[in-house]
Amino acid sequence: MPNLPEPTRKRLVTLEYLLSRELREHGEGTDADEDAPVRQTVTSYELAARTGWTDATIRRDISKLGIKCGASNGYNIRALREALRGTLDPGTAHDAAVKKCCIVGLGKIGAALLDYSGFAEAGFVLAAGFDESVNRVELLNASFPLYPASQLERVVSREGISYAVLTVSERDANRYAKRLASCGVAGIVNYTAALLTVPANTAVENVSVVHALRNLNSRSTVPFKS
Repeated sequence: MPNLPEPTRKRLVTLEYLLSRELREHGEGTDADEDAPVRQTVTSYELAARTGWTDATIRRDISKLGIKCGASNGYNIRALREALRGTLDPGTAHDAAVKKCCIVGLGKIGAALLDYSGFAEAGFVLAAGFDESVNRVELLNASFPLYPASQLERVVSREGISYAVLTVSERDANRYAKRLASCGVAGIVNYTAALLTVPANTAVENVSVVHALRNLNSRSTVPFKS
């Protein structure tokens, strides 16, 4: 992968998602609308309108990939999507490989993710779920195995799980993050408000609702009202 700045990488990930959805809705996959015209190209102006970024930013980001998809009259949607996949995920761009992930913590948030179809659409497969409550593990239904948390290391190693979605309590977050890192997961999606301390080779994406609200509040121009 090119040495991309983090903001650029995140924007390109979003572009890949938008283009994949466009292809699903207009000619690729079961979600395609038979009556909708099949679009071949998309312009930077159209992408700007959908993302809120400037068209110049989009063109600059795409130019950093060193690809040629024809920008003069718009980018070829399929070619650009495949180029983005090849850059962002070179190991699986042209094959059927999927990345295994697990959910750690099967409370309300974790349980709500058990049947989320977005994982498969993005090329990920949920291979396991874990919770400290054996009773909860036995009562919940999922299309993949659920295990007591005591089996986390054994199952993660055996199944070759690469990523974890962490939805435990804030108090327990770092304990589980260290356990996941110790058995070789490449990255953790952290739904908790805890700041995780993990080795440098374990990536972390923080998606805490509390932190997001604080960030929004800090950017707000509306005066505080008591």
